[in-house]
Amino acid sequence: MFLDYNSVTKILRKKIKNAQVTPIFIRVLPVYEDSVDEILIRKYLENMLSMDPNWEMTGVLNVCSEERMNEDMKDMFRKLKTMEFDAAPSLVFAKPNFQPTEELVFLKKRLELNRSEELVNLFRENKEFIGKFKRIRPAKFKVALDSFPDEYAVQNLSPEVKKEVIVDYFYNPRRLRFFITASSIISSPNLGRTINELFDLVILSGKIVRKFLEIKLLTEG
Repeated sequence: MFLDYNSVTKILRKKIKNAQVTPIFIRVLPVYEDSVDEILIRKYLENMLSMDPNWEMTGVLNVCSEERMNEDMKDMFRKLKTMEFDAAPSLVFAKPNFQPTEELVFLKKRLELNRSEELVNLFRENKEFIGKFKRIRPAKFKVALDSFPDEYAVQNLSPEVKKEVIVDYFYNPRRLRFFITASSIISSPNLGRTINELFDLVILSGKIVRKFLEIKLLTEG
């Protein structure tokens, strides 16, 4: 089975309300109201020698728009930034090995931040998430805040400049939204099952983050 973007929308047709297919990605709106707002799906090759593409799904969870951003929400952004994490399958039983994101490691060192495990602990303790993660063994899994201004997204910035942009955004965030990214190398057989499981992992993760944010914003926002 050849898996193109139109095939993916057909596989996920019962789980999405709408799909916008472009040459480089798909934007879908999930039917679930208690998870991410939208999911961006793309495929790419890790390198020229790769035979099977890597399929990546990024759930976008909007918390606060630019128009509504105030000092309280900027403070909330900085608190949530210390909670970002990556997860990779361990060699034993493929259990998720949670680590701070590369950005957070840099900011911790540069700004002497204290990492919070408040959010990642919810993932550690969620048996459904652990089960799905172990079954899929994602090549990449990341829960992080959008921390890069739109005008720099298409620019080829040096690593040093990127770091300065990230520091500036930490102090002056324009919006508050989470990106939940999961990817997997998908090959025959079981293409449809793997696409569904990857999608379900992003949806479940979005539910965990959204519920956490509702409580966080209610008690501290």
